[in-house]
Amino acid sequence: MNFYSTKELKQLGFKSLGKNLEISKNVNFYNFVGTIGSNCRIDDYSILIGKINIGDHVHIAPYNLISSSKYGNVINILKYTGIGPRCYISASTEDYMANDISNPTIEKKFRKNIIMANISIGRNVLVGAGTYIIPKRKNKNLKIGDNVSIGMNSIISNSIISNSIVFNKNLQDQKVLTIKKKINFSKIKF
Repeated sequence: MNFYSTKELKQLGFKSLGKNLEISKNVNFYNFVGTIGSNCRIDDYSILIGKINIGDHVHIAPYNLISSSKYGNVINILKYTGIGPRCYISASTEDYMANDISNPTIEKKFRKNIIMANISIGRNVLVGAGTYIIPKRKNKNLKIGDNVSIGMNSIISNSIISNSIVFNKNLQDQKVLTIKKKINFSKIKF
């Protein structure tokens, strides 16, 4: 694996860098501003977007997307945390039940369905492969406490108290709800 140098990491947006860092050159950074502690590793094909602060002894496995959004939210990942492969951690999402239009190409003033919050992942947290961490309510920060283990393929949208194990009881169960949106697209003008 080919790693970024300290100089390259500063150019990518890191304001503070610890020692003994292994950040693959196959990791992408977009609009990134953040800090990282010592003895951290970020593996291939992960993407970091926005303001993200990473503590000491953190491992981020391959194929992760960690996005604090373009709206000024922050994601803090505290020390001794491990994030398994193919996780999605985002400080913003959409309210899919809202009677509104949505996608990032539409101006924010027309999108009233954006849910944004800061995310804090505590010390000694294990995030299982394929986990999604996204806020559920507008402006209600999502906090995962210390010493938490999150089982694979979990969806976390509420805060979790310290010293907890979280997992999906029925990975095979899926419930589909129908919704009714009444949007008059002819009245939307850009």
